This record gives sequence, structure tokens and C-alpha cells, in this order.
Amino acid sequence: MTNVTVGVDIKEEVNDLGVNGKGVGLSPRKAVGRSALFLLILMVATNFVGFICVGLLHGKNVGPDEYTKLTTALTMVVEVVVVAIVCWYCRWRACGKRREGGNLSAHPTHHDAMTIGRLLMLFAMLAAVMMLETASGELVQFGVHAAGSSAANPISSVSDLAQNTWYIWLFMCVVGPVCEELLFRGAILRTLRQYGEVFAVVTSSVLFALFHGNAFQLQVVLLGLLLGYVTCRYSIKYAIGLHVVNNVLASMLSDIPDLALWVVGGVCLVAALIAYYAYRGVQKSQWIPNAPHVYRAWLSPLFLILVVLMIVEIVLQLVM
Repeated sequence: MTNVTVGVDIKEEVNDLGVNGKGVGLSPRKAVGRSALFLLILMVATNFVGFICVGLLHGKNVGPDEYTKLTTALTMVVEVVVVAIVCWYCRWRACGKRREGGNLSAHPTHHDAMTIGRLLMLFAMLAAVMMLETASGELVQFGVHAAGSSAANPISSVSDLAQNTWYIWLFMCVVGPVCEELLFRGAILRTLRQYGEVFAVVTSSVLFALFHGNAFQLQVVLLGLLLGYVTCRYSIKYAIGLHVVNNVLASMLSDIPDLALWVVGGVCLVAALIAYYAYRGVQKSQWIPNAPHVYRAWLSPLFLILVVLMIVEIVLQLVM
């Protein structure tokens, strides 16, 4: 009875404030387009860093490792600045003196309480997702090589450097995950959840995968789905923690035997499914329902431009 009441209250509150097409201002398509614009700005800024590094190192006898180190250091600074500006902008548009009509991203979030059992369930889910990502990544690698391409995962070289360079490890395992969670599960998901939490989780996860711009990392959409679920059901702070743990473990995967990964991942997958169904019936909060035809928001021109650019970048990675 409590679950139904909470769900109805959420739906009524959201509808009263102008969602589902009844309000004016921030429509679903505009919100998705704005989210895509944030990523395009971040991508332009980080690519500009690459051009700066090429200019700084032009004519100097510098190897690829030194170039990667310099690029990573500058990218870390740029990403922090851009994400901070985006988060401030979203907060200003939702809560500032010139609050945008129809922008309900500051709408109260209904969270379930975190318990030890649920925390263990989330870690089991994370291990299962990492196993699925590893398996799908290997399938992509096999398919790429079977097609005659010699392309390799560009993140591999960064992971190798991270083991010997502290600031690359810091960016890969701490700064990167925190910034990405604040951007995707903070600014973007929080803006989109007013149109439906499932829609917000799926859309932010797709943007998360596109942002990586890497054929060998498209499976991170699975991680995005998990972190979006955690943010909506519990809190973004747990999503940040899981993302940090994921990247730390990913940086160590090369030192772990494949058999051990599959055994541990399989056990965790079974444990995660059991724990999820055990705790599913005791959730106190309900998902905000999706607005009608909300996925038509993916037809936003900026979102489509982002998709096309990422497809082009992935194709170039595979053929060059």
C-alpha cells in the first residue's frame, strides 16, 4: 500500500509541475539536446588539448608515452573545469533566480535506504557487469581482427602508463570517475529524470558510451545502466564509489588470470541476481514513470549530430 501511494504521489507531483508535455520551457527533446551539447563542448575542449600538446611538442624528440602523459595531465584540468561549469549551469537553470520554466531537475528525489546487504548486492552487480564488459570487449576485439583490422584498444596504453605514473592513475581511477558521475548521473540524469527515470537512466547511459568514442568501450553502456540505477534508487555518492572501484579494478585486470575473472564474475552474477530479487520487494520508492513517447527526444538534432560524430570516430579508429 505504501509503495503504491508513493508512486502515485510522485506521478501527481511531476504532472502538476508541467511534465509530460503539459508545461512549457524545457521539453524532453530540448533537455536531450542540451545534454548532447554538454558532451560536444567537453569533446571539443579535450580535443583542443591534443592540438595544444602537438604544438608544444612539435620539433622535439618526444616519444608517444611522453605525449600521452602531457595530454592526460592537461585533459584532467580541462575536464574538471568543464564539468564544474556544466554542473553550475544546470543548478542555476533549475534553482536560480531566472529558473527555467518546465525545468524540474531540482525536483525532490525519493531514495531507498542503503544497507549492508544492498551494498553487497551492488558490489556483486558491479563484478557481474565487469565480467560482461570483459566478455563483450573480447568479442569486439575478435571481430575487429577477424575483419582484417589491426586496430587496438587505445585505453590499453593509458592503463599501462597508469601503473607507473601517479597522475595518470589519479585521473583514470579518481578524477575521471568523479567528473563523469557528476556530469552523467548528476547534471544529465538529474535533468532527464523528470521525464521518466528509466528514460533518464537509458539516455544518460547511451551518452556515457558515446562519450568514450571507442569501439572497444561501447559496452560501458552496461556500467552506465548500473550506475544510473544506483543513483536513482540510492544516491549518486554510491555511484561515484562504484565507478572508482570499477576503474581501479580495471587497471589491475591485466595482472589477474582469465580463469579467475570468469569464476569470480560468474559467482557474482548469480549472487547479484539472487540479492536483487530478494531486495526488490522491499523498495520503498517507485520509479517516476516515463512520459508518453519520450524516446522521440532522441531525434534532437544535437543528439543525432553527436551520434554521427561518434560513429565516424569509431570507424576511423578501425580503418586507420
